[in-house]
Amino acid sequence: MGNFNYFYLRYKFAILDPCILADSMVRFAFEMKEGNFSWCAVGMCYKNIILNNNYGFPYSYPGHGAYMISSNAGTWSTLEADRNNLVMAFRFTRNDTVICTYDPNEKKIFFENKRTKEKYNLKFEIIEKDPLHVYFFIDFIALCSFPLFWRLYLIY
Repeated sequence: MGNFNYFYLRYKFAILDPCILADSMVRFAFEMKEGNFSWCAVGMCYKNIILNNNYGFPYSYPGHGAYMISSNAGTWSTLEADRNNLVMAFRFTRNDTVICTYDPNEKKIFFENKRTKEKYNLKFEIIEKDPLHVYFFIDFIALCSFPLFWRLYLIY
């Protein structure tokens, strides 16, 4: 339980507004330019679930409200236990760009490393009355201690 508390208190969601319309395809990209970071993640989350967890991440079990991949090839799914808290996506690092495509017709979020062309996807479900948001997830203490330069942009 000690490792969970450390992770829960140290790592936090940074939710970006506005929310994504559940029935619209959206592409966005996350680019880490420079900074002192050891681990980060990017994806989509359900805002109300994240707020109920005080921006923390109870990562061990599905139902945590997030669909994301991390820089060490980790994958987390609020829906699929066999794709939650495992290392099975792709790695990304400084100067990589992760392109994310939310496709409501296929009910998936697609991730691609622009440089390496590696790909990964997660199934998702729509939770009524809980807005879906783009976010990044990072070491809150490192963020406060060191400058971190990142860029997130929508692709039309």
